Amino acid sequence: MSVAHDRFDAAETFQLAIEASPAGVLVIDAAGTIHLVNDELERQFGYAREELVGRNVDLLVPEALQPVDHPHLQSFGDAQLARPIGAGPELFGRRKDGSAIAVEIGLKPIETPDGRFVVATVVDLSERWRTQDSQRSAIEGQLEFERFVAELSFQFINLPANEVIDVIRYGLRRIGQEASLD
Repeated sequence: MSVAHDRFDAAETFQLAIEASPAGVLVIDAAGTIHLVNDELERQFGYAREELVGRNVDLLVPEALQPVDHPHLQSFGDAQLARPIGAGPELFGRRKDGSAIAVEIGLKPIETPDGRFVVATVVDLSERWRTQDSQRSAIEGQLEFERFVAELSFQFINLPANEVIDVIRYGLRRIGQEASLD
């Protein structure tokens, strides 16, 4: 064996990889007890590592989403294959302050000399949802403005000359309102 290979510490490398993950990561045993979390999971849920390790994963799942309602969460230890959850119906976690966090969770069972564990990755979807809401709002605003312009154009067709100035004023006032101008 080479000197570099002798210095390789699998446990240390695993811990570094978990900490480097951009997703929240936790390792759970068959009973749902949390054994390991990374910094990102702490940030997402607002808990310190010491508050999570040794506790049941149900701490992070709102009552409405606990095992009775979501069979795929019933036993993390029963996971036979790696699989994402939360990619279909919306899935929420519960932060320390009680607020909900939209998440997507991936599960991967691992066998160790100490038994079966599940590595769960947690991706916070909140920012993605905010961006989508902002885009949707911008599109709706654009469509509303386009409808207004079409309506205004329609009003000019066959408009008597003595009403043109009033329609222009109305149109400018509405444009000012739409653009938040005085």
